[in-house]
Amino acid sequence: MNKIYYFLFLSLLLGACAKEDALEPTGANDDHFTVPATATDPESVMRREFYEQTGVHLLFNDTLRREQRGTFEDGSPRWYTETLDLGYSMTGNNDAPELTYLQTDLEKEKAVEFVEKYILPHMGQAVRPYSFLMLNTIYGKDPDAYRRGNLNYYVGMRTMALSMDPVLKLETEKEYATHCITIFQSYVKSKLKLLDAAVTEPFELISDEWYYKKYADFDEDFWDNYDKLDAQGDDAGIDAYCKDIANQCGFIQTDTWSCRFPWYASDDLEDFVKAVLGTPEEEFMEMYEDYPLVREKYTIVQKIIADMGFIF
Repeated sequence: MNKIYYFLFLSLLLGACAKEDALEPTGANDDHFTVPATATDPESVMRREFYEQTGVHLLFNDTLRREQRGTFEDGSPRWYTETLDLGYSMTGNNDAPELTYLQTDLEKEKAVEFVEKYILPHMGQAVRPYSFLMLNTIYGKDPDAYRRGNLNYYVGMRTMALSMDPVLKLETEKEYATHCITIFQSYVKSKLKLLDAAVTEPFELISDEWYYKKYADFDEDFWDNYDKLDAQGDDAGIDAYCKDIANQCGFIQTDTWSCRFPWYASDDLEDFVKAVLGTPEEEFMEMYEDYPLVREKYTIVQKIIADMGFIF
């Protein structure tokens, strides 16, 4: 008898399940970055054309949508606002930067021109952000200086925010190049942290025996020679002497104060990232023609950056 009740119960359960609708995720296809085809105002047209040409969304405000969701007891509307939430990350929620927006169509047009001419040509699809948020100013924590201040750019989960305040003050091509190199150096550095350690290992192994060490570990007569130059007041001679030792061991950073090599491979790698992005290959190779280890490390970092998707 118990078996009969069991089978009856199981049949009812299966029948109930069969009548339920299949579960589907909600909001999975919501897209609040794309400009509706019906929007014809100048800013919407500009944003839509930018996406069609580049595959990257364009924003001038961190608010993605604002919609009414009912009312409060007093009858006033209850609004829901979705923003980019720049401070959000998969591992936590950092202090979001303070933003000010571009006000005129002319400023926005110049922002688009800046991205198209100076930023996107150096970013392959693999390293392009999902969207660009073009702003007047960005004030927040500088990841390199570990302090708060005005930032040239800020990368969030769904966007790369760029400050136009310093850009609008630039005049010459050299000034534009210097500004953009600073942005790319910092951006590449942040991307390097995401790479597997095996990618940068060949670079680190070249000078591995000298990290944490002092110049005197390389040249046992270092301090005698240093003191002689110092007694003669030959600061240029000291600089050249220290630079030669650093270069022989594969470093481009020179320390004439504590006279030691970089403590960490990450610092060494950062020096070469700046060199690769800031110095043309031919010029760099000529500058370090007598230092094969330096030249080899430059080539390795150059390939790492190119493989990531950056275009020189």
